[in-house]
Amino acid sequence: MTENRIIQILAISILLGALTIFGFACSTATPQPETGEVTAVIVARPDKLTFVVNPAQSTTADQNISVTNAGSGVLTWSMADNTHWIYLQQPEGAPVTNNIIKVRVDTAGMAAGDYTGIITIAAEGAANSPVYVPVNLSVLPATVQAPVVTPQPATSLPGTVQPGSSAVVWKNHNELMNYATTNACIESGSITNTDKLWFMRDVKIVAKSGSSVDIASVIPPGETVIYNKFIPCFERQEVNLLYKWQLQ
Repeated sequence: MTENRIIQILAISILLGALTIFGFACSTATPQPETGEVTAVIVARPDKLTFVVNPAQSTTADQNISVTNAGSGVLTWSMADNTHWIYLQQPEGAPVTNNIIKVRVDTAGMAAGDYTGIITIAAEGAANSPVYVPVNLSVLPATVQAPVVTPQPATSLPGTVQPGSSAVVWKNHNELMNYATTNACIESGSITNTDKLWFMRDVKIVAKSGSSVDIASVIPPGETVIYNKFIPCFERQEVNLLYKWQLQ
């Protein structure tokens, strides 16, 4: 075999080896990930709100919602609601940067009952937009108004004969409320001393069970006392409005 032929065979062998190594490297190389856009994820806590409002105490109540980004990138979000009784700290649809939003419910003028609203949190480009937060509202029944008490007229000259002890009886029509850890009847109303000379003293509401609450120690002639009292009890029961008279 000639020297030139040997050189040609060596050159071809080297070239084939190089091509084999290059092909193997290409077939086993880890493909590079494609560069994509970052994705934000909306997280609202809590994921629902529940309000219980007693109009006798207040017609409004507040809670907070926290909005955070569980994904990557920048989360620019807005919040809106679908009812007249939900009020948000930010105007509806306006971009917000603070991640805490105050939610207020206002039950003024609303009848007793259960209501449901929705808060919508939206962010352009977020993977789970929009997010819905249900709002459940319970408005408790209005309290029973006690009748106005009018003393019995004097049998002789007006205001010279003690009217005597009096009692007005009415039924508590409220559903039982859980007040702290004790069930309680709720009695609200007003009492007016229409007499001109006699004080009403030791005015109180007394339940059948014996529980009682004081309304006033003295109601002067011509004055009105408005009350909202909780009477510990364990069932619907009659309650008495009791008072005594004393000459001015």
